[in-house]
Amino acid sequence: MKPKSLAGLKRTNNGFKSEDRVVKDMGMKTIAGSGNQMGNKSDGVDKYYRLECKSTEKKSMRLEHDWLLKIAQEAIETGRTPLLAISFVFEQGKPKKEGDWVMMRKRDFDELTGRDE
Repeated sequence: MKPKSLAGLKRTNNGFKSEDRVVKDMGMKTIAGSGNQMGNKSDGVDKYYRLECKSTEKKSMRLEHDWLLKIAQEAIETGRTPLLAISFVFEQGKPKKEGDWVMMRKRDFDELTGRDE
């Protein structure tokens, strides 16, 4: 099943700033076009991981399974582990207290921590 497009999501300047901050903080390379160009998917990448970033200024955020399917497929295609960064931010994309979180598939966590043995 092909994931739905994320093009319908509202992007704000604060969202771009948060995305840039998170990608930089994680030591990754920002993807030109913020993941919307053919062949340049996702928001950040390094040797091992492919990152999709989502942020909100609200108190909650709806998590969509399609986001996870999208980043998983993009990571698989490039031999990397998929990550999803969720940020709860103030203006200018600055994180709220304990506002930055990173998600990974359980099987990747198990492999990373040696629990898959």
